[in-house]
Amino acid sequence: MRRLFLLWAAALPLAAHVVSISTGDAQINGAELRYELRMPLYEVPDPSKGLDLLARVEFRAGDVRPTRIAQECRVLDAESALFCTATYRFPAPPDLLTARSTLPSATVPNHVHILRATREGKFEQVVLDLSFPEAELRFRPLTAAEIIVRQSGGAAWRTLSSPWQWMFLLGIALAAASWGEAAILWLAFALGESAAAVLFGAKSLQLAPRFLEMAAALTIAYLAVEILFLPRSRTRWLIIAILGAFHGLGLAQFQIAAEYAAHTVLAGAALAAALILAALYALMRRLHQPRALSSVLLVGGLAWFVWRLLAA
Repeated sequence: MRRLFLLWAAALPLAAHVVSISTGDAQINGAELRYELRMPLYEVPDPSKGLDLLARVEFRAGDVRPTRIAQECRVLDAESALFCTATYRFPAPPDLLTARSTLPSATVPNHVHILRATREGKFEQVVLDLSFPEAELRFRPLTAAEIIVRQSGGAAWRTLSSPWQWMFLLGIALAAASWGEAAILWLAFALGESAAAVLFGAKSLQLAPRFLEMAAALTIAYLAVEILFLPRSRTRWLIIAILGAFHGLGLAQFQIAAEYAAHTVLAGAALAAALILAALYALMRRLHQPRALSSVLLVGGLAWFVWRLLAA
């Protein structure tokens, strides 16, 4: 079991991107629906398969599926993005529209599709991911409870489905000597992540996904070095808070793209991180392999950094 866990930790960086987001715009005019999909090229190894990605976002009205009457995909060099459009026709104007995305199965598990839709001057936005692949577009204002569940749930799933978050939190679990210290280090991480997310989210600063992945990889490697060479450091909480700020940059990109409120995003992300850390710390107390796992994190973080540095 220990060997399997070591291999799992080493392979995590290859499983997903720090930021994996696509956007869609749907315009409903009577019985016709026009849909536009934009996806960064770093998510699309083969742009010629754009129509396959386009087909992974589906619409229906009740049990009625529309007929696709036109579709096309092309690369937008200026935006470094794949741009696809499709036109659908329903038998009659839909009263209630349901959208479904299976893009995570074609890209990475933590992929998020942000869908914006308009009809008769009314606007609706939903976020589709592996945890919430389907949503209804009612074109009505959401209640406060619906907003909290949708936004905090989306941020929580982003954390739960992100291998790079699991790796960093594994480092925290290895660094903690007790449940109390694990809680303190979690709080330091959450505060650092939140501070960066609020600051960069408020300024709507867009950062390159490649830079975010390289920064996250280095935080994992640096934390591993701390554990290996400074096992009794008294300022580890401060280091983790600073490193957590780099992770907050990715959270800010999610908040900006989804147009979510900072407090709901931060609450969902912090809760998910606490659950992951608790599970990992409980497991580490049974495995008793801090140095071996720290070495794996160091190698994995550096390998991930070099891989993204050399990626085209």
